[in-house]
Amino acid sequence: MNKLIILITILSVWHKYSRCENNSDFMILKEENGIQLSSRWIPAPGNRETREIKAAFEVEAAPSVIIELLRSEQQALLWMRGVKEVRMHSTGNPAEWYAYLLYNIPWPFNKQDCIIHYQLTSDSGEGQIVLKLEGTPDYVAVRDGIERISHLNGSWKISQTEIDKCRVEYTVYSIQKARFPRWATDPIIQNNLILTMVSFKELAAKNR
Repeated sequence: MNKLIILITILSVWHKYSRCENNSDFMILKEENGIQLSSRWIPAPGNRETREIKAAFEVEAAPSVIIELLRSEQQALLWMRGVKEVRMHSTGNPAEWYAYLLYNIPWPFNKQDCIIHYQLTSDSGEGQIVLKLEGTPDYVAVRDGIERISHLNGSWKISQTEIDKCRVEYTVYSIQKARFPRWATDPIIQNNLILTMVSFKELAAKNR
């Protein structure tokens, strides 16, 4: 009996260790309409883990077109699926701005919003741009009846591959504790993200 307990303990520790070791590897979830979705587990506070989601695709547009599309309040609802309202807040710096998003979430989920701080953090001079995004929940007052997303982090990585063509990698994660099981939310999140990136890709190509 003692040997069995020791064996189970060793296997449990090994499983946890091996999962942490492989955290850097994104696992493909699905590919659809030229969009590849993948995810990986990363550490979260309270000895927890959370998933980071990545959407990757090729688009026939220059990096500058991608950035301008991300800045545009007028075009935001043309590609952001599951979003009801968008307001951009300028800082006076073209490399930094805030976006308020109100999500159009179906019942039985609560209405949610978030404020995202966008910051252009690098332009290597080699055709690659990194745009960091960070949730800033206190930037705008909370509205009655709407739940504010307390944490959000991610980035847009835009790499030019040819003239007027680039590869885009969008990653996002939250350490906010989930209120609903993954089997209920995953299909909604993944389908919305696929539709969003397909619309973004088509609009970027049209704007080039």
